[in-house]
Amino acid sequence: MQTFTVAKQYLYYRFSLAFITYTLLLLLGYFLLQHFDHGNYFRLTLFFWSIVFVLDCLRGFFYWKYARLSFSSTAVIVTKGRFFYSKTTIPLEKIYIVSESTNVYLQLFKLKRLNFQTIAQAASFAGVTEDFQLPVKVGGRDEG
Repeated sequence: MQTFTVAKQYLYYRFSLAFITYTLLLLLGYFLLQHFDHGNYFRLTLFFWSIVFVLDCLRGFFYWKYARLSFSSTAVIVTKGRFFYSKTTIPLEKIYIVSESTNVYLQLFKLKRLNFQTIAQAASFAGVTEDFQLPVKVGGRDEG
């Protein structure tokens, strides 16, 4: 539940890139069917799939550059008065601190450039003022 909240942003990036790419492919296919000679199917197919390959390479590049995951040791998700670490579902250069009790989603940009001594310090920087316990769930396993 906690990791899904953060992973949603990553999925939005990924599916929006795929949607834009394949919409362009459909428009290109429609254009090719309208303006090319239907007798030479080999040339038409070769041309169409070469453009498909180029667009898919571009989609892969933009996915790699903007939507890939990064691993951050300072990523924290705050839920119901307890701290939860997340090292696998944080988008690049964004760290989310989530407070379900107030239903507030706070984004901290470039948090990795700041040096926090404790997790509570990062939470207070984000404006989370509730009284939290120290880490109870680390790496996805409940240790408390």
